[in-house]
Amino acid sequence: MKKQMKRFLRLRKDLLEAVLVCVREDAHHKHYEGQFQLEFPGVFGGFTKISLDCYVIGPSRSYRWEGDTLKECLDKAEPEIRAWIEERKEKSTSLAAR
Repeated sequence: MKKQMKRFLRLRKDLLEAVLVCVREDAHHKHYEGQFQLEFPGVFGGFTKISLDCYVIGPSRSYRWEGDTLKECLDKAEPEIRAWIEERKEKSTSLAAR
């Protein structure tokens, strides 16, 4: 679990840095930018969940990934979030080149 929490925190840090770049370029944003929530199963089971609210990065505003473990959730969430961060970097670079 410790390894997965470090992985999650690194992803969160990278996303928040990208959000700050977006906000500097365009002040339109929501107060909840980059807000993550982790949910773990209760006594009677359920799924581990990662939720993200983010208006300035990604194709929507709210996202949710589920799995049996935190690792499984991160395996689903991380590639998507990293792709959005990369898309945003490319957009920022092309705007700066103008």
